[in-house]
Amino acid sequence: MIKHILGLLAKTFGIAAGIGAAVSLAGRLFGWVKAVQFANGLYIAGIALIGIGLLTISGGYAQRGDFSIRYAESASQRTLMERNQRWWSDTLQGYSMLITFCLIGGFLILAGVLVEFIGK
Repeated sequence: MIKHILGLLAKTFGIAAGIGAAVSLAGRLFGWVKAVQFANGLYIAGIALIGIGLLTISGGYAQRGDFSIRYAESASQRTLMERNQRWWSDTLQGYSMLITFCLIGGFLILAGVLVEFIGK
């Protein structure tokens, strides 16, 4: 379990570092010179990723709450236990995407705070 958590943190930190580098490069191309401008770019990127994570949950909720999909599943050859296991795995997958995007967004916001604090 600890290995999985540390692996997730390392993966999300690496992705956040890549996105942060892309934001910094875009800032250089746009002519940003103040630390506050770079920090704002990191804040916006972090908030956008957290928003995408929240959208994954709302999309999954709309699908799970649709009665026609639940009714169509009852016509399959799978038992009730198999259908519930599938439903739970889909739910957990949606929440894992939320956690991943929130971690990446959190790392970007933290980087923005550090850039603003160090740049003063």
